[in-house]
Amino acid sequence: MHTQRGFSKSIILLIITTTLLLTTCKSKKTLPIQFYREDVNVWIDEGEVTVEGIYYYRNRTNKPRTLRFLYPFPIDSLHMYPHEINVLNSDYKKTKKGITYNIVFEPKGLSTSIVVYKQIILSNNAKYILTTARTWKEPIKQARFVVSLPEDFECVSMSYEPDSIINKFGRIFYYVDEEELFPYKDIDIVWE
Repeated sequence: MHTQRGFSKSIILLIITTTLLLTTCKSKKTLPIQFYREDVNVWIDEGEVTVEGIYYYRNRTNKPRTLRFLYPFPIDSLHMYPHEINVLNSDYKKTKKGITYNIVFEPKGLSTSIVVYKQIILSNNAKYILTTARTWKEPIKQARFVVSLPEDFECVSMSYEPDSIINKFGRIFYYVDEEELFPYKDIDIVWE
């Protein structure tokens, strides 16, 4: 009897382990569309932030595809819904927390989307939502973020360590370059 109980526990443990492995493997399956690069400029002035993003995608399949994207904005009591929004070559629809728009992909084709928005900020803090990139289930191969603030903004800190800082035209530019980025945090910029 003791041997059967041990055998039953082993079988149950084996079934649970196999199920977990299969679930884990299934969740790591690549998606038909790959988000592989982004170049984002965050331009901060007193009371306003402008974000310009270029996003690069690849259709891995031999079929044409149309994908609806959700582009989130950081909105709360100190970060207003953007008052200017432009999505190059695409119509968009506003949602409570962002916008949605379509991108059409040719078989095995590459595509880009360009989104620009201006947002009123009521604090010495600007944000760019980056963690939603995790929904693509794989790292972004290459990402570049350029954050620009007036040179009289003091005690500037960012949630990502800049690779270089350049002072020009009365502004300070912070450059962040990342490879294989699977972000666990958004870009937060704070100043005095």
